[in-house]
Amino acid sequence: MKADALVQFKLMLPAGLKTRVEASADRNRRSLSQEIVWALEERYPAPIEESRKVTLQRLFDHLCAYPDSEQVVEVSGKILHALKDEGRTLTESELNALLVEALGAVQAHEQANKSSRTK
Repeated sequence: MKADALVQFKLMLPAGLKTRVEASADRNRRSLSQEIVWALEERYPAPIEESRKVTLQRLFDHLCAYPDSEQVVEVSGKILHALKDEGRTLTESELNALLVEALGAVQAHEQANKSSRTK
């Protein structure tokens, strides 16, 4: 069986917990099943695949071209820490947050450089 194959099974939850999960699912516009899967993925993330590590390494290498930006250096440090921490896995949302933060840092740096050149 593939690791990402869907498996159906019976799950018993306390009524109060089910109510809270249903409310969260409604707020997030997900089905109850999707909300449970999301919560479990956040709590028990899959290990970073090699391709994700390569993506992070390439991003880190690219960010090294901006050594004069404090914001870029800060996010580079977070990426380096994620790459070196073998005992911990990044969740999908943590990985996405790093990518968004890196993009924002580069855009802010580019905008600052553009403003300084037009003066």
